Amino acid sequence: FIPTFAPGFISIDKSHAFVVEGSRVEYFYISVNRAPQSFVNVSFFSRESLVLISPAYYSFRESNWESPQQFMLQAIDNDIEDTEENRSDFVFGHVSTDDLLFNDASVGNITVKIRDNDQSAIVVQNVFQTHYLMSPKLALDMSLTEGPSTTASYLLSLHSEPRTNVTVRITATAALSVSPMSVIFTESNWNLEQLILLSIEDDSYDDGSR
Repeated sequence: FIPTFAPGFISIDKSHAFVVEGSRVEYFYISVNRAPQSFVNVSFFSRESLVLISPAYYSFRESNWESPQQFMLQAIDNDIEDTEENRSDFVFGHVSTDDLLFNDASVGNITVKIRDNDQSAIVVQNVFQTHYLMSPKLALDMSLTEGPSTTASYLLSLHSEPRTNVTVRITATAALSVSPMSVIFTESNWNLEQLILLSIEDDSYDDGSR
């Protein structure tokens, strides 16, 4: 039994959430303790804009107040490796109503922990395999045979979107020619594969394997 003039309040079943970009989400339920005399509207907001709230607006009324309403929190999945593997956001709610019994009602806040799913790396692809180079200075083995038109090629791209321009410089031994010798990746072309061509000098000496 709820007294006629008992104050209305709003409840959320959890106060903490853990979400992962591109995968794990969290579900919550919001409810009220009594039938409202006028619409009780609840809007949710993300303080850091790192999570999506779906739906982000609820309206309790006399016909639906007994049914808890479900909403979902989901991390915004960007392509940038974040400086912190685990970040935080804060979800808060705002109540608006003409119902005097819910005038002082507030919504509990939710603390959200967010895990990133991106990793910085240079992606190197050739016909046979794909390499993910995590270090800025790593060697890649390739095989070329001397001949009048012998070339090899591979494709370069980045595994995640850079915060600033990234220049990749390609160096090779003296017998090899590389074109181009550097590639610049930006936030607009980071995932577009760039073609790198290798050729070897065809001399008249028996060099064996070099």
